[in-house]
Amino acid sequence: MTVTWETAYTHVLITQPTLRVWYRRLPPYWKTLRLVWPCIAAEILASRLTFDVPEYVMSYVGVYKSAAYLGPNATGNALLFRKLTFTAIWLMAQAARLGLLVPVQIAKVRVQTSMLPDEEETIVPVDRAFGTAETENRNCYVPRGILATYSEPIGLRKAWTTYNRGEMKRILLMYGKFMLIELVMLCAFWPILGNNVWPNFWNPKGSF
Repeated sequence: MTVTWETAYTHVLITQPTLRVWYRRLPPYWKTLRLVWPCIAAEILASRLTFDVPEYVMSYVGVYKSAAYLGPNATGNALLFRKLTFTAIWLMAQAARLGLLVPVQIAKVRVQTSMLPDEEETIVPVDRAFGTAETENRNCYVPRGILATYSEPIGLRKAWTTYNRGEMKRILLMYGKFMLIELVMLCAFWPILGNNVWPNFWNPKGSF
């Protein structure tokens, strides 16, 4: 049931305000489940790979074992290697989240957007097929762009191929700007709240 709610939530975010009752905006359940569930499964898998795998790696190299070389009691060169290990794995985890988890989340939103009914007007013009509409034998037909005839909703595999390197660059820059704004806000509250203001996301050691 939550699959349709999440899809309806995406539709609400991208469409013009309406007086329609919320439950009338829920998309067909089975159709939504067939198209969106693979996206959710891929998102869960990507999340586990980019969050849990680094944890397993840290456990494997022994950073949690008191008797291990890189354990919590490390000193001297071992302490330096411990810090470098934390930082390196943390950086790789963040890069994996941006390179894998973010594209999966984008694909899910695009699949949900492609399911938007024809009568729903978006806030800004958008090609709901994201350039994947099939060519038809009509002189007035535009196969690509915001004027393209609406086609069947796209699935995860097709959505994954709808964005190029330039679009990913803009998306990653947007994430970078958000992180910069968050950093400025955290620094502003740092003198008041101390080190407790920093979330685990910003702390290599606290992330694992």
